[in-house]
Amino acid sequence: MALPDISQFTCSAGINLIERLREHGIDGAYIRSMTHGPDDLLAPLHPRREALDSNDPRAIAVQLFFCGAPVEKTEAAELLSSGLAEKLHAAGILLNSSANSWIFPFLFRTVHGLYLFSDYLGTERDAVMGASQTTGILYQAARPRHHVGRILDVGCGA
Repeated sequence: MALPDISQFTCSAGINLIERLREHGIDGAYIRSMTHGPDDLLAPLHPRREALDSNDPRAIAVQLFFCGAPVEKTEAAELLSSGLAEKLHAAGILLNSSANSWIFPFLFRTVHGLYLFSDYLGTERDAVMGASQTTGILYQAARPRHHVGRILDVGCGA
């Protein structure tokens, strides 16, 4: 599968998505309670039966964003609000899985209270290093304690 073009993804859409997930109480502990198996950053998490059998918006969010499962467009719109769901679809963050469902094609994890998404570390040639515990630690270490006028990011790679 080709990596989606997310050039239309805006900072405000990302912030709105994170706010909605936080409003629903979707954090690392909840995600772990609704999934099982190892998290190798190569593939989506595996939902527990409770997540698959639930109509709770939190379980639907885990299925969509953390387990790579297709979710009905109406359920996604209820979870996110229809305006945000449509913005994420237009930005290439949510892709059509079928005529009535969307899928989230990225690795999405919570680390140290941060919501991070990246490519899966699978077989795609264009994939980049996935978000992990180290990502969160490096972010916390690099986060300025005061306002910074300019920053130069020298991408060192993995």
